[in-house]
Amino acid sequence: MRLAAATLVAFLAVLALPVGCGSIAFRAVAWDAALPRSDAGVPPDASAASAFDAGAPDAAVPDGAVVEWTIVVAADIDDGELDETQSYGVAGYAPQGEHDCEVYSGGYSKATHPGNGHTIAFWRFAMPGAVPPGSRVIAADLSLHGDGDWVWDPSRFALTVLAERSADAPAVASIADDPLRAGGRSLVSATVRWPATGGLAWVAGAWNQSPDLSAPLQEVVDSAGGLSAGAHLQLFTWREDTFDADGEVTARDSCGADGNAPRLHLRFETP
Repeated sequence: MRLAAATLVAFLAVLALPVGCGSIAFRAVAWDAALPRSDAGVPPDASAASAFDAGAPDAAVPDGAVVEWTIVVAADIDDGELDETQSYGVAGYAPQGEHDCEVYSGGYSKATHPGNGHTIAFWRFAMPGAVPPGSRVIAADLSLHGDGDWVWDPSRFALTVLAERSADAPAVASIADDPLRAGGRSLVSATVRWPATGGLAWVAGAWNQSPDLSAPLQEVVDSAGGLSAGAHLQLFTWREDTFDADGEVTARDSCGADGNAPRLHLRFETP
């Protein structure tokens, strides 16, 4: 068994003054000291933090407001790996990664290993507030703290980021949830190649940030008719190419006590 990650997260709610033609920018940010963004230096507001910690509902968001969250994976079961060789975890289900809180994502050669050739990572995030129906996703990205790789070829390999079609995605519970299997998790049609072109130069010991994920997340919001506060949005990553070759990257699982749990940055505008 492993210990849960000890991540200090506070929440900051900022209501900006009217700008231009009377527009209001409302911002709700899940603040983390290790946040790899320009707002990482903003100190948390104690009153806002205690309100969120106590389970209070998200502050009322005016119509036409811009809301921004950075959401950190909070629970052991919310990130991990589906290993189709079934060499790790329980028959391929590894919520703590393969070893040392490392989650592998990519693919492998079916000529030398069993399974479908994909090593799938899952990343599940709880919404700190409601995303109302009709909201427009302005920007979104997934940040993973790199650990290393397994024979990854940065000149030709890339990851694909996909999102589950669900108003509240359940936690992955077994290899049967593999989206590539019959009866596995249902995905939206929009996908994002990481990077958009060329190969992915994965960086160990630092944050790796995906391209914009607005398209698949918008499809989730639209198909679900919005997302309720506390609902879960789940992403998957793997290599989606025609190379029958080994090549995977590794990222920190939330079981690591180093504060480098995966995180989703989401910015949207309410109707």
